[in-house]
Amino acid sequence: MAYGRTFLQLVNDVLRELREPEVDAWNENEYSTMVGSFINSCKRDAENAWTWSDLRNSYAVTTADGTITYELEETDQRAQILDAWNTTTQEELRLKSWRSMNRVYFGAEPDQEGYVTHYVPNGVASATGASQVDLWPTPNSVQDLIFNVYAPQLDLDADADVMLVPSRPVVEGALARARFERGEDGGVSFEGQALFMAKSLGDHIAIEAGRHPEDLQWEPC
Repeated sequence: MAYGRTFLQLVNDVLRELREPEVDAWNENEYSTMVGSFINSCKRDAENAWTWSDLRNSYAVTTADGTITYELEETDQRAQILDAWNTTTQEELRLKSWRSMNRVYFGAEPDQEGYVTHYVPNGVASATGASQVDLWPTPNSVQDLIFNVYAPQLDLDADADVMLVPSRPVVEGALARARFERGEDGGVSFEGQALFMAKSLGDHIAIEAGRHPEDLQWEPC
């Protein structure tokens, strides 16, 4: 099974192996809806297991005078900033600690304005759930920033939504959960199915690591 399966295809992949009727919509009935929930749960497990290249995106941020907090749209609290750049000054932004940011913003150090040189993650936006960053110094002009981010995909919600992580480990994991929920399947046990997921996930991580060996190398700061 290759990359790029839709949500509906994934649900039917699982239903076929459970000897259940296929559906025309992922939430067509209670059982297919439950399978869809299992798929999203296993998708999150796969996303947390490795920084997949298909989930690495660049987010453009344009600063406004006096604004220090910015959202990385279409992300959630699992987003990880890999590196960041001020393309206006052509300089890499450095990660600043919470303590040093607090000294700046709460008066232990004098606040500064100018070209952005540092950032710190700052939770998620209450209205959207998107990850946020605070910048320093406080921008006093329009500046163009780029954040390269590992951004796990939001939950699949529509039939045509395409999953970006490898699909086979997710299907194996959803099958394990479905068989556990059902209690008896007359076939592969929950434990055996979970081993299938673990092996498939390990195989795909090995393939991905071969594509990006630099991810296995430690570089001192």
